[in-house]
Amino acid sequence: MSVNKCFPVFVFVVALSVFSCRAKKQAEAVPPPPPPPNWVSERPTSPAYYIGVGIAGKVSAGANYMQIAKENALNDLASEIKVNVSGNSILYTMENETGFKEDFLSTTKLSSSVNLEGFEQSGVYETPNSYYMFYKLSKARYKALRDAKINTAISLSKQSRAEGKQQASNGNYAQAMQNYYQALASLEEYINEPLKTEIDGQEQFYGNALLKEMQQLANELTIEPVIQEFTITQGNVVPDNKTVFLIKDRRGKVQSGVQVVFSMGEEVLLKEKAISDHTGKVNSSAGKIKSTGRNVLKAKLIADLDSKKHEVIGRVMENIQWPSSAMIIMVEAPHVFLKVDQMKNAKKVSNVEVIQAFSSAAISNSFMTTAKQNEANLVAKIVLNSKESGVYQDLYSVTFSGYLSFQDAKTNTEVFRESFDGIRGVDLNYDRAYNKGLEAFKKRLIYETIPRFRRKHLD
Repeated sequence: MSVNKCFPVFVFVVALSVFSCRAKKQAEAVPPPPPPPNWVSERPTSPAYYIGVGIAGKVSAGANYMQIAKENALNDLASEIKVNVSGNSILYTMENETGFKEDFLSTTKLSSSVNLEGFEQSGVYETPNSYYMFYKLSKARYKALRDAKINTAISLSKQSRAEGKQQASNGNYAQAMQNYYQALASLEEYINEPLKTEIDGQEQFYGNALLKEMQQLANELTIEPVIQEFTITQGNVVPDNKTVFLIKDRRGKVQSGVQVVFSMGEEVLLKEKAISDHTGKVNSSAGKIKSTGRNVLKAKLIADLDSKKHEVIGRVMENIQWPSSAMIIMVEAPHVFLKVDQMKNAKKVSNVEVIQAFSSAAISNSFMTTAKQNEANLVAKIVLNSKESGVYQDLYSVTFSGYLSFQDAKTNTEVFRESFDGIRGVDLNYDRAYNKGLEAFKKRLIYETIPRFRRKHLD
């Protein structure tokens, strides 16, 4: 081989060797990661600090791995902070609210991880695949910060309480209750604490003192129905002027602006919440009541109609013995007087079967028939006409037409109407075809038409 041919090969081999050596030296120049600190391999403990260690995988967490590691560390730190229930706290007095207590404590722990203050970063460690963060929070600093927040909340609460006491002394109990409600709302995050402070020159547990005063405030009010009991026919709308309650204080002064909540068993009221007017009156709106018999409309005073903003205080308020009262609404099944006009080939025929079918449907659909029109709430009229409509391939056909209507017995206002067009009987002769058609009519009346009337007018 000539020198000219070998020279390029020689140059290539030399260049490759130089490049390989340089790459090896560069790889040797990258230092290995430092050894992990002790807090990575073994969780630290301290009597003076709350500790939090968080880790995030760089691949799984993506670009936010540092933020995620921080959040994990703070959540870990917050889990060390115990949320206790003081024996002199509002929460402790709620003896039968075990589920609520657990929810409150769980929510408080979650809130602590979001609203932590005063923590400090004590270490960071990183590998090619993971990122670690170490935070700590002085227990003494945490207590000082929380005590300061509690004192601020108590101070704001006392302002609302003072306004409430002034309103109560002036006889404005609705406004006084609002002020006391706000006083409690200021303490919402701290109902598990004793909240010991000076009230009227004495050291007291403030939350429990507030509840006691609010109970005394509620005891100053009364609520009574204007009408104790009245009767209505099923299917009619309960007049709003019948469901009126009157709110006064113990001295007989009517109270406006007082909030009331209504209930009536499983019935869905059109108006479940209301506020008393300048005459002290407040009413519900019941609409149509489905259940016949004795229905009890209950009315109870409350401190806040919209407790969604302060759900915790809303639950606390349920432990107040609020004034309440009730009225009776008797719902009677309607009495129906029936008229039947039945024709066969333009001639009157017996209507006994139709009357029997109607009476059967009435019983199963919660209303009654009466033979006296002056005792009826409703007047029903059935018009039923039949005629022979021809023979086809030795089969005889009879067609039926007509309608059923209901009218209010007092006003003669029609409240329901349905036609019977399209009913047909077919058989080997006209009599049998008529009987088949009449059976089809009775089935429609019992199983379709009367139930539709009930759903529309009674339910």
